[in-house]
Amino acid sequence: MAECKTEAEWAAESDARALANAEAIKGDPKRLSAAQKAAKRIVEDEAKYAKEANARTAALTKLANGQTAKPAAKPEAKEAMPKRAPAKRGGGKSKK
Repeated sequence: MAECKTEAEWAAESDARALANAEAIKGDPKRLSAAQKAAKRIVEDEAKYAKEANARTAALTKLANGQTAKPAAKPEAKEAMPKRAPAKRGGGKSKK
C-alpha cells in the first residue's frame, strides 16, 4: 500500500527537485542566459501589473472613503470645419 505523506513532506520533496533543477540550470550557460532573459521579461510584466493594481487600489480606496473621482479632462476642442455652401436645387436633370 502507498505511503501517505504530509503536506510538509510533499513540499520538501518539491523543493528538493526545484533545487536540483536550479543547479542543472546554473551549470548550463545557455539555459542560465535564457532564464535570466526570461526573468527580465517577467519583472517588466510584474511591474506593469503592479502599477495597474496600485491605481485600482487607490481608486477603490477613494471610493470606499466616499470620495468621488475627478472627471476626466475634456479633450481640446478641434477647430471647426468651414461650412460648405448649400447645394443648389433644381440645377440637375429632372426625373421623368
